[in-house]
Amino acid sequence: MTTYQQALDDFGIIPLLQKLILMTPVHLESEERESLAALLITQLTASLTHQSIANYLNAIEQGNQDMIADRIIQELQATPVTLSAPTSLPKESSASFEIGDRVQWKSLAHSTRDWGIIIGRFYTYGRHRLQWGWQYVVWLDEESPSSAWTVADTAWEEDLQRLNG
Repeated sequence: MTTYQQALDDFGIIPLLQKLILMTPVHLESEERESLAALLITQLTASLTHQSIANYLNAIEQGNQDMIADRIIQELQATPVTLSAPTSLPKESSASFEIGDRVQWKSLAHSTRDWGIIIGRFYTYGRHRLQWGWQYVVWLDEESPSSAWTVADTAWEEDLQRLNG
């Protein structure tokens, strides 16, 4: 198991994703399952208060870790998540890239990056970002590394840069 996978397991992300596989009535793609997990984590984070943290610490000190799960369930049921549309949509000109622009993913350490041409864009809520933003549909160049298993991918605006040449 890689260090990354170990961290995901240590923080309960892998068990959460496994549970979502078993509990969802319909087949979800891994991206949809990860989005659902992110939403659940966001909901839990939003529901935490100073008092609930103090209660958890007190339960740990008393050796009553079992009651923590019950408290989390109670708090989640008491704190509904609401996601409303943005109050105003941005002008199309606020997007950094146009359809037809050649782009590449910004470089990540020790990874190859994909490139292609923008074939679409949409304004959507990014749960991991906790805000709305532009997401692009990129048709991958046939020489791009990921083109071996997919023809297109999506990317957030901040993950892309113009491809010169």
